Amino acid sequence: MKKTFLVIFFLSFAFGFGQNSTAPKEAPIVADSNTTLVEKKAEPIGGIKKFYTQLSSNMIVPEVEVAGVYRTKVKFVVNQDGSLSDFQILEETPSSVGLGQNVIRYLKSIENWIPSE
Repeated sequence: MKKTFLVIFFLSFAFGFGQNSTAPKEAPIVADSNTTLVEKKAEPIGGIKKFYTQLSSNMIVPEVEVAGVYRTKVKFVVNQDGSLSDFQILEETPSSVGLGQNVIRYLKSIENWIPSE
């Protein structure tokens, strides 16, 4: 009986404290008057991995004088028919390179996405 109790005690201890606290947590969804919560997110035809592969192979990267990490964040809307609109550059580092405009150019040239449901 004591052995069973000890096994249960140690297992409950391991499960209780064995959680990965460093795992990334999903950002909370904050809805405003312009946001509709959906059950299925919009996605590009062929999936997001294919989208990123095509994006990286079709990007026009301007020549830069200094090597480094360049990043941009672009926000856009997937309409009910799957078309993309309302492009906004949220972040661009450094801003003088023009990566955001190149991403928007690419997004305007691709086929429609599968809209959310």
